[in-house]
Amino acid sequence: MLPRCPRRVLYTRCPVRRFFALLLLAACEGASEPDAPALDARVDEPAVPRDAAAPDASSDGGTGMRIPHALETARVWIPAHERYVNEPTLIRADDGTWHVFSNGAEGKGNPWVELQLLHATAPALRGPWTDQPDILSTRDADAIEGALHAPYVMRHGAGYKIFYFDSTMEEGKGLRSASSSDLYTWKRDPGSYPGGRDPMILAHRGTNYLYTTSTELEADESHDIVHLQSAPDLMGWTTLAPALRNPEPCPGSCWGWLESPFVFARAGGFYLFTTFTSSDFETYERTWVLFSEDPTHFEAEPITTLLAHGGEVHEEDGTLYLTHGGWPEKLASRQPGLYVTRLAW
Repeated sequence: MLPRCPRRVLYTRCPVRRFFALLLLAACEGASEPDAPALDARVDEPAVPRDAAAPDASSDGGTGMRIPHALETARVWIPAHERYVNEPTLIRADDGTWHVFSNGAEGKGNPWVELQLLHATAPALRGPWTDQPDILSTRDADAIEGALHAPYVMRHGAGYKIFYFDSTMEEGKGLRSASSSDLYTWKRDPGSYPGGRDPMILAHRGTNYLYTTSTELEADESHDIVHLQSAPDLMGWTTLAPALRNPEPCPGSCWGWLESPFVFARAGGFYLFTTFTSSDFETYERTWVLFSEDPTHFEAEPITTLLAHGGEVHEEDGTLYLTHGGWPEKLASRQPGLYVTRLAW
């Protein structure tokens, strides 16, 4: 039985108390943890033809909820010219090669200079990683974007799709996609998709669920939400009730504290990882983990909080990992790059 960790202290506004709370949290959650078990369904490629595993309550004794714990963290890739890696997305090709894509640029972190999507490959999550040419850029001859943010890559048919957000905030801009047969060469798709920013798609029981983040104006104030759309394929989306709503209103200057939703199935239910940050140093690497037996609805009650920004969960050799990265000036390490954290469940 692990000791109870002081997660509530993570929400303190005092940076000194928060620093020591994080140290204590890492110590008590990392103590005597077993290796993570094998996944019940692959989480690195929620493909359109492949459904996520259905919840199996009997396998975990009831709801099946388990709490993930962060073990060691390693910085595994630093792009050329020390560009930073923000909101990375990963996928493993059929030949076993890992591919990572992210928005990024030189400097400490600035959304308006993230004008390309970075790309690198590796034989294993821990590397060694090799830089590849950027896949999309606002300097491309056919470019229509003003900035490229928060990519999400997935299998689609015999090839792949990558979704990303065009953040120029102009009419007609928004969520877009590109297609590839080999993960190296990409062609922009026409049109756009509904919802907000930071896309992720979960395939479950013949339905694709598109998760994005935004704010919704209500009587009292704006509230952070995770938008949810569904479709049997990647067209004809139906808007559902938000998958997650923050009951606390977002301040008038808030552009949305929920970021980078990532959902995957594990025996007994679904886990939603989402960064919940006001973009200050104190909260930038605050990732909530929420549990539900229904992938269309999560209560704003995290079962734990992990130190990561823009995280995804991936499996390799029977072990779960959280991949993440963000603006160097906001990271505790102050170092740019792709980070990999081993998880125990």
